[in-house]
Amino acid sequence: MLFVIALKNILNTNIMEKKFTKGKWVVSSNRWGCVDLADGGRLVAYAKKEIGEYNSDDIEEANANARLVSQAPNLLDRIEKLMLSVKAHPDYISGEDGDEWHDLISLSQEVINKAL
Repeated sequence: MLFVIALKNILNTNIMEKKFTKGKWVVSSNRWGCVDLADGGRLVAYAKKEIGEYNSDDIEEANANARLVSQAPNLLDRIEKLMLSVKAHPDYISGEDGDEWHDLISLSQEVINKAL
């Protein structure tokens, strides 16, 4: 019976359409502070400050931002998988809105909705 309830919870998950650029995102190998598609170098995002003079700290910060941005699709995928695992957990199934398990799912879905 718990399996049936878990399956219903999983199937009722509101997965939003992902409209962002598909493919593997990587830090650009030839443009600092940029994120490209791995299979052709098409620009996905700039992760640097407005145009102007830059120093080495600006470049380091922009590259750190690009590393973080490049992992966004992977982070989203992992969060969605964790949410499915939590929804299949007996404590989630037997719980109710307002408990820790449901709050985790709600907060995670809220963050995903903002990102998408």
